[in-house]
Amino acid sequence: MNKLDAWIDRFLFQSLDARSVAWFRIAFAIVLPWFFWSRGHQPTPAVPETLHWLYEHFFVSPGHYLMVVCLCGLLAIGWRPRICGFMLFFLLLPLDFVTSGPISRQVLLFALLAFAFIPSGAVKIPWISNNRGRFVDAGPCWPVRLIQLQLTFLYG
Repeated sequence: MNKLDAWIDRFLFQSLDARSVAWFRIAFAIVLPWFFWSRGHQPTPAVPETLHWLYEHFFVSPGHYLMVVCLCGLLAIGWRPRICGFMLFFLLLPLDFVTSGPISRQVLLFALLAFAFIPSGAVKIPWISNNRGRFVDAGPCWPVRLIQLQLTFLYG
């Protein structure tokens, strides 16, 4: 293997520290409901008129927001984080098309989708881990690299 192949392999498939991933998972689950708070917002004109009923009765309803908060809680405690991440992505995707709110929702949705590919449940509670001082593998780092590349291209 030449140097370029070794660099690419290390860049994409280096192991992630499970405790660092758990800290990120918890922080991410805390900020998601705040960024996607959409109570009282209306869909943008780009949304077809036939879908407005869904927005009025489901996507901006308290029940939808409660489901998002519950899934974020499950994600934070590390209960099946991949499934929770994918479900959150699909629940939050329609909220990207509301009239107001933070414009960084697309960045967060992409980061959530990429993060959902990381098996981040290896360490549930990072501050009382039994593996202190030892490296616990959380899988390859290519999802984190996707997030880093997205942020580099977006803000660079």
